[in-house]
Parts: sequence; C-alpha cells; structure tokens
Amino acid sequence: MIRKILISLFCTMMFVTMVYAQRRLNLGDVSNIRVANSGNIMRNKKITGYFLLVIKDQLSKDTIRYSLQILDENMHKVREYEYLDAKDVYVCEAASNDSTTAFLLSNSHTGDMELKILDADGQLKFSYKRPYVKGQGKPNIYYSAYHDIRDANHSLFDAGTHGYMAILDVRHRIHTAVFEVNYFDAAKKKHWKYTQPKEAHKEWVAEFMAKTDNLMLLEVTRSRKNNKCTSSLTAFSIESKKKVFELKEKKEAYHLVPSFVMPKPGTDTITVAGEYFKGANKVRGRASKGIGFYDIDSKGNILTSTYNAWNKELSGTLTANKKGKYQGLGYLYLHNMIPGPDGKLFVVGEGYKRVLSSQGVMFNNTKLISTNLVMLEFDGKYHLKRTNVYEKQRITLRDMADFRNIHKMGYASKRYNSFDYKLTTITEDYKNFSICYTDMRRVSKKERGAYHIIRYNGLKFRNDDLPIQKDKTNISIYPAKAGNLLIFETNEKGSSMRMEKVS
Repeated sequence: MIRKILISLFCTMMFVTMVYAQRRLNLGDVSNIRVANSGNIMRNKKITGYFLLVIKDQLSKDTIRYSLQILDENMHKVREYEYLDAKDVYVCEAASNDSTTAFLLSNSHTGDMELKILDADGQLKFSYKRPYVKGQGKPNIYYSAYHDIRDANHSLFDAGTHGYMAILDVRHRIHTAVFEVNYFDAAKKKHWKYTQPKEAHKEWVAEFMAKTDNLMLLEVTRSRKNNKCTSSLTAFSIESKKKVFELKEKKEAYHLVPSFVMPKPGTDTITVAGEYFKGANKVRGRASKGIGFYDIDSKGNILTSTYNAWNKELSGTLTANKKGKYQGLGYLYLHNMIPGPDGKLFVVGEGYKRVLSSQGVMFNNTKLISTNLVMLEFDGKYHLKRTNVYEKQRITLRDMADFRNIHKMGYASKRYNSFDYKLTTITEDYKNFSICYTDMRRVSKKERGAYHIIRYNGLKFRNDDLPIQKDKTNISIYPAKAGNLLIFETNEKGSSMRMEKVS
C-alpha cells in the first residue's frame, strides 16, 4: 500500500535540503530517523496533502513522543503536532475539510482506535478513543474494498462542514461480523455511532461510496454461511445521524449491485451504476447480465433505470455471450466510473479469464489471468457510444483455479491489488482525466515493462508510456493531487521524485 511504500520517500524529503525546480525533488540518504508511517490526506476522494508520523524519542518503556507532520499537496510542510502516546501506534488514514484535519490512529498491540482532529494551526481540537472490547474482534480499519481505487480511503471520510465519518469492520467470530458507522463533530465535540445489529453466521460489511450535502451513501453487503451474498445502497443523514433509506428495487426487473455512486452537481439526483443480476442472492458468485444505471432522488426513489446487456447493448466492437464473457478477453472487472464533460460517463474495466497453466492438463492445473484494459464510453442517457481496447501483457492473477468460482477469484484479485489497473486522476471540472496501468511487455532488453497512461482532454484520448528500466533506473508511480502523478525514480546516482501533470 502507498502509506508503506512512501515512508522512505517522505522521511528523506523531510530531513534533507529540498530542491523544487521544474517540479522535481532530489533526494539523499536517510539516517538516524524513525518513522512510524505516512500516507495521503483525502477530501472528497481526492488528495489534498500528505502526513508523516515521526517517532521523536522514547520517554519510557511504553511511552513515545510522536511528531505528526502535515504537508500540502505540493509536498511543502505546513504544520506539526507533537504528542505522547503508547508504542505500536500508527496513523491509518487522514481526511480534511475547510478548517480541520482528522487522523484515524490504531494501536496494533491493544486494538484501541483513536481519532484526532487538528485545527489549521496544528492544535488538537477534538479527540475520541475507542478501546478494544473483549469478546469482539479488533476493528479492521484496513478492510480491503471490492472496488478500491487505490488513492481513496477505506475508513475515514470528511462529512459536512465540521464532521468526519469512520466506517469500521468489527468481527465477533467466524462467519459473524458487523460494521460501525462513527460520526465525529469537531465543532460540538460530540461522537455518534450506529452499529449494525449482529446476526449469527452473517457478515455485514459497509463501504463508503459517495456523499451529498446531507447524505453519506454506503454499499452494505451481507454474506451468509451458505455463500449467499446480497448488496444494496444505504444512505445515512449527516444532520440527523439516522438511516434515511435503503435502495428498494421491488418494481425493477433486476437487482443492481452499486459499484459507483455519483451525485449530479446542482441537482437532487444521484447516479448509481454497477453490474445487474437476475435476483439479489449470490451476486458475487455468478455472472451478471450487464451494466445498469439508476437515477435516484435523496429519498431513495428510482427515477430512471437503464440496463445494458452484455450480449446486446454492450456487444458492439466486442462480442460477448449473455453471461458477459467476451471473445478473447474474458469477463470484465469494473474498476472505476469517471464523469466526463457533457454528461458523459467512462467505465474502466479489465478482462479476466481461466486458462490452462503451462504444465498441461493435470489436477488443479488451471489459473486465472488478466487480459486487456477496456474503456467504455456512455452518453448522458447511459447508452454505449464507444469501446476502446488497450492491449497489454497477460499476467497471472490466481494459480490453482480448477474448482474455484471465477467471479469470486476476480473479486479476490482486486482485493489484493493483483490487476494491472493502478489509479485514475481527474481534474475538478471533470473535463480531463488520466488512467494509469501496468503493461509488462518488454519493448527492449533494457526494459521490464512500462506504466501506460491514457489521457483524455475532453475530446480525444492520448497514450503515453513511462518505461520501467530493467537495471539502471527503477520507476514507481503513485497518486497525487488532481491531474498529477508522483513519479519516484531510483538509479545508481541516487533518487529523485517529480510531480508530473497528466491531465
């Protein structure tokens, strides 16, 4: 994960002379510094800065002086907060709004969770501690989402002018789990919590999808011991802290699993998109019918519904059967939905299918591979207008795939970030975006692949490659502020980092 990989990058940057010319930073060696961890500060699923948790000194066996250092989106240090805490504490995630910054901390040893909210001067404004409760599983803050977009938080989100919301996954025993929705008000210094009622042999998981001025929209998934799985969109009021609605589809012909939720600016309408199924059970373990779109209001009423079947509306330049399997490509895993100009929507997918492994036909000797990247372009009425296919090197996602469900393996591959798709950056006005994925095809003997970047300028696409050198230079790519990527290069002469504009 980025917060682990960027530790050496950030701690070097904080303790050496910074040279910020032509958006490039030259880095030196790291010495005599202890870093707990680092990561992104998020707002509305966009990066607004970075944090660095530094261990200043150890005062006793169990007490450490920490320095929480905050950087802006251009990597400039803006403030610092020092405090005393127990060992084994790290910052899980961070979020911000107009006046404050919130940090979700966890003690890996005791299981305690704490939220700290700092004001613009770096002073502690509000703190809440959730101790570990005996008999319950430790809150799983790092729960890996089914459709994580790499640069988004999993648990902590800004909610309203003064508040933040934290979604925790709490396990009680095998096949029994619930989720908590925690709301923190920095102005009133209050905490509110909603806990999903516990049911034996049922696992409830909630994932943040989007927010409006007054609603927090979550995908709530319930799994049972008999492998039945249902998923629905649930809304909580930021103002009243109560559940507002759960999306009802009784009058609809199909059940839509919400993969992407996007409020329409300036309206009371919310777009919900995802794969749709005939029936609500076992949605993770069987083939979908296609991609569907709902427009709903703030009370959860479905205003319009549009269904695009794999073998009909979505079979233009690509030919698919009714289960959604494309010739030569396999099934599509949907990674992201991107709003564009003039009401357009772009869906990024990646093919996956089961093939024989190189050893031949033997017991349990098939594997799951990813194929090509696919871009689906829809107009303002959710009709497919164009399909672009980007060929890339096929990679193995899962070995020993003989008797395993191919769709469940696809979700598991996304959970562990096995696909080649990496991230998407988008400008605030939605007119430009860039998609980055890995292609391990070798153009020359000196390379071991490349990061491929697809840029959209509002009218057309342009492709660029960042080669990954085999020996002399190692390039890694990370999300940054809107319209930019962080590129970290290491070679025999040293290391450097640059922020490159891509949209």
